[in-house]
Amino acid sequence: MQKFFFLKTTLLITVKDQNFFSKKLINYLNTQNIKINIFIADGSKKKQIKIFRKLKYNFKYFYFGPDKSLDDYFKKIYYSLNKIKTDFVIFCDQDDYINFKVLKQKELFLFKKNKYSCVQGKIYDFNYENNKIILLDEHNPNSITDHKNKFFRLLKNFKFRSYYCLHRTKILKNSFFILHKYLR
Repeated sequence: MQKFFFLKTTLLITVKDQNFFSKKLINYLNTQNIKINIFIADGSKKKQIKIFRKLKYNFKYFYFGPDKSLDDYFKKIYYSLNKIKTDFVIFCDQDDYINFKVLKQKELFLFKKNKYSCVQGKIYDFNYENNKIILLDEHNPNSITDHKNKFFRLLKNFKFRSYYCLHRTKILKNSFFILHKYLR
């Protein structure tokens, strides 16, 4: 199995009150042959640090208190981004499974193409029922180009699915900073 090194990328895992999915994600990550920075932003009612200690990779863990609202969730991401020091960041909810081969391609793309702020891939929604994964839907077949015109950028990313992109951390931090100023 090929090993993928992500020395300039952080996997930002956002945690809510779903221990079952946290355990599944850890099992998945532990089967991957990767070297990546992992940052866990826990917003559950009860800290899940005991669950994440089973992760075979080094990680940074921060408990932010429960996500009682979207504002709490936003702040958790905002404060997490301010602690992340790598060039790139990708979000991972506890029920997401990242294809690391594709993530490596995204990282290489951003290394080569400085005018892009983020790059996305295909996203698949699924249900987990009776120990079987059922594929539901596919999203984001197109990529987001970093048009100078904000209207065209929004039009190209109509569903605003940037959550599932590999981002340049600095640009994403600036975006969240601007939003944070207006949400105070």
